[in-house]
Amino acid sequence: MRKASLLIAALLVLVFYHYGLWQWQMSGHLLTDVWQAAQADWLVAMTLLDGGIFALLSLVWLGHDVRRRGAARWQALAWVAACLIFGAAPLLVYLALRQPERKLQIR
Repeated sequence: MRKASLLIAALLVLVFYHYGLWQWQMSGHLLTDVWQAAQADWLVAMTLLDGGIFALLSLVWLGHDVRRRGAARWQALAWVAACLIFGAAPLLVYLALRQPERKLQIR
């Protein structure tokens, strides 16, 4: 049930992001508008900074978690790249599909 819920949430997030981006572009906005809004309003600037810090921490955690579970370095980079391109949806997919943690055996 947890796996299905995370996959459905990932799909909904991805659809929402793409619809929101499409609406934003159709209204004539550019990426420079975000910079101008951040310069004009401290709350927007703080929100963007907090979001950026949280995203960076999430990407670092994701890379370490993928490697700790025994995946190759390229797989960790692929998950991080997917999150950079598509946002939070790949992170939710990863949480649904990730392998159990491998324990190191001491001999």
